[in-house]
Amino acid sequence: MKRIMAFFLTVVMMFSVSTATFSEDKSDLNISLNGEAMSFSMGKPYVKDGNTMVPIREVAEKMGLTVTWESPKIILQNSQYDVEFMYDSTKVSVNGAEKQSPASIDIKDGISYAPLRFICENIGATVGYDAAKSAVSISSAEPKDELGFSENLNAQMPTDQNYMFSPLSIKMAMAMAANGAKGTTQKEILDATGIADLNKYNESTSQLIKKYKDNDSIKLNIANSIWLNRDSYNDVDFSSTYRTTIQNYFDGEIQKVDAKSAVNTINNWVSQKTNQKITKIINDNDFSAALINATYFKGKWESPFEKSDTKKDTFTDRKNETSQIDFMNQTDYFDYCDSDGVQMVRLPYKDSKISMYIALSDDRTINFEKNIAEMTYTRVALHIPKFQTEYSTRLNDILGNLGIKTAFDKKNADFKPMFANIPDTVNVYIDKVLHKNYIDVNEEGTEAAAVTGGMMGPGCAPPPEEPVAFNADKPFTYFIRDDESGEILFMGEYAFAK
Repeated sequence: MKRIMAFFLTVVMMFSVSTATFSEDKSDLNISLNGEAMSFSMGKPYVKDGNTMVPIREVAEKMGLTVTWESPKIILQNSQYDVEFMYDSTKVSVNGAEKQSPASIDIKDGISYAPLRFICENIGATVGYDAAKSAVSISSAEPKDELGFSENLNAQMPTDQNYMFSPLSIKMAMAMAANGAKGTTQKEILDATGIADLNKYNESTSQLIKKYKDNDSIKLNIANSIWLNRDSYNDVDFSSTYRTTIQNYFDGEIQKVDAKSAVNTINNWVSQKTNQKITKIINDNDFSAALINATYFKGKWESPFEKSDTKKDTFTDRKNETSQIDFMNQTDYFDYCDSDGVQMVRLPYKDSKISMYIALSDDRTINFEKNIAEMTYTRVALHIPKFQTEYSTRLNDILGNLGIKTAFDKKNADFKPMFANIPDTVNVYIDKVLHKNYIDVNEEGTEAAAVTGGMMGPGCAPPPEEPVAFNADKPFTYFIRDDESGEILFMGEYAFAK
């Protein structure tokens, strides 16, 4: 069976190590909450064994929690959290789950102190530390954006070029990182990607990979791997728990390279997994570990376009410049909506539950799920460009804007569960996240990595009716969605024909 359209992408997450030393015990700390300096009347904060110790009651109340003392417990509560500290113990109950505090409660002059970072991490806040200024900054939890992970990523994409990205691949790579993280580092990753339960996400990922592995109708290959650079730290390895998780849930390969072989070996792996469509993803061996997701998709339209109907026509780009390009044409019944200034049509792929959606709107912040819910089976006259897009980017700033900050912090990133035999003087952090894509959309299909569920139309065609015109002769957004799970797998914008 001839399949023409395919999408390929790779996410590479490069880890580096930091040997920076951390703060020593001292008492001249400056602590701020959401940018405002905190004053303390009950007792002065101090550092003990690397932990910033603060008066529990005073800090908790300033962060909106009530504090109750029920000897031998101190209980912190609000509408979301129930945290119970025990005197003379590092075991702490957080919403009924037992956790381990880095230090037990310390009592000075009748005031109870506890580690600030541990308190914050377990009530949805984050902590930053500037050693040079002896400054601790606390950021309380902010309400989640109503937009999903895909839409939030899309809002940060460029406006001066065509782009393509995969929320599926980015989320999967970040989930691999989250499985090797803890504390604030893990929480920020999960919050930004919208993963409410990491264990459930792992299970669903395993099912997704198996679902399409042996599918003859649609080709969707999802490949994951983790790599260790032996020349970084000879005795360091991935922990047995982390290795098991990557193998069992992500069907991941675990490999080691040295500085000499790293670039060629990883690029060859990527080339193989993308059917030679992406042959190079890294340029140097300056990394300690790498997590890689490569995805390859090939499929045909359920209703192909006739090549004889492809004609030249005018496309007007975002700069209001015009170009003569090839447009595919077809009139048939499709799921379609026209609501709140958004025109959207759904193009299913053959013998699968994968579809591409194309949306025409002056505003890129489209509520995709709302428009999908409003779709009806309509006769539509399609006029859509035939196009290809290649796009690559570094995602550090984009992910940082979504709230993933600690993972990129040389001092505060916490990926200890990922590794074994890491020296105490070494800290591992994410140095860079790379993303590379290619898409080809033509008369027979689309190359894209996706898991979508196609909506079924009526058993027999309705009487002919005047078709609705869907004319994509100006910038448009396209995305590929798994209609079973509702997850958007790929997204992009075609805004320039040159």
